Amino acid sequence: MVFVEFPTIYFNKMDSLIATARSNKVATTLAMQDFRQLKKDYGKEQADVIVDITGNLISGQVMGETSKLLSERFGKIMQDRQSVSVNRTDTSISHSKQLDSAIPASKIAALSSGEFVGLVADNPDEKIKLKMFNAEIINDADKFNNENKILKKGISLMPICFGISFTKTMMNQARALVHIYTDGSISISTGAVEMGQGVNTKMLQVAQEIFKVDANKITVHSTNTFRIANTSPSAASATADLNGKAVEMACQSILQRLLPLAAEILQTESNKINFKKEGMYIDETPGQLKWERLSLTAYIRRISLSEHAYYATPDLTYDASVEKGHPFAYHVFGTAITVVTVDCLRGIYEFDAVKIVHDFGSSMNTLVDRGQIEGGLVQGMGWMTMEELVYDEEGRLRSNALSTLKLPVIYSGPKNVDIEFLET
Repeated sequence: MVFVEFPTIYFNKMDSLIATARSNKVATTLAMQDFRQLKKDYGKEQADVIVDITGNLISGQVMGETSKLLSERFGKIMQDRQSVSVNRTDTSISHSKQLDSAIPASKIAALSSGEFVGLVADNPDEKIKLKMFNAEIINDADKFNNENKILKKGISLMPICFGISFTKTMMNQARALVHIYTDGSISISTGAVEMGQGVNTKMLQVAQEIFKVDANKITVHSTNTFRIANTSPSAASATADLNGKAVEMACQSILQRLLPLAAEILQTESNKINFKKEGMYIDETPGQLKWERLSLTAYIRRISLSEHAYYATPDLTYDASVEKGHPFAYHVFGTAITVVTVDCLRGIYEFDAVKIVHDFGSSMNTLVDRGQIEGGLVQGMGWMTMEELVYDEEGRLRSNALSTLKLPVIYSGPKNVDIEFLET
């Protein structure tokens, strides 16, 4: 959640909204413009609370009360100090440490265009050593343009806030069917359509994480409505969430049936059993029970090794007629900086560099997610700069094939792409 101090925007009970978001592990960011403006819109008491409870802060050049407030918020750190004493006979140098402002108010007030200071929050599981930052966006486009008549450079910054869920609430549901066979192999069927985006890899990882077996024991089948009925579209960036949760529920149901059996075989209590490295552990001690034996024994004991699970995203409401409600389970955030060069004589262009920072949450597979971002970038480049839908006089689509619709290829991509995962 990103809150920017625009005087035209007012949120009732903003402090409660931020507190609720943080309690639900939603990253909150306040982009500071002027603290006096915040006080004017929300009152001093609520403005103080908003600044104090927001997890992340970012600000450009600000002066007066705002720069002092930010400097205090950034806190003080121990800094090395060197003093030099000169007299007629000698020069002495002494070193000491002194507690001083991490980012002084004077420095915040003197920031140039494109320079930012900020503070990021962490959580107990993911510590961030360097919480304060002082960054600068380097833009050499003006210098390049002054030196070149035909080639011109441009730079853009595009932030994004994207809600995760279908706004058509009924589509936010998924099913999964999981079978475990007597040899320990696992079969998974979901409504997720694998089209190269890596969703089947994530479904496999869900089962692998629960049963702690090798990936080669798990097969994720292609989508088939004989196995999984009433599938929702694989779209809206919600496919892995919906189907992954259904897979998790199915695997957990089977796991709960297997735990008492494993405890009986190992003559211990169920709450002491841990699945690790294709076997059963008693606390941290390996037990004499492997995954294959447990699967076969469960079949012999007539314990079900199959489960069909259903998941629907909770607490979603949306009235399209008035465009009101709570349509999204959560939001993700990102920012892209793009540098391009345009040939004004030939009318062609190149993407020199794209820098992207995106909030992936706790990524299941960083390689898959990085590939998704790269693919989305090139897809967006094609959509905005190349693709053109052409209809004839009778309304028929003529640009309906690769021979008539220009799509980006490998040579269309940026020369440099930097992608950073936002730590949240």
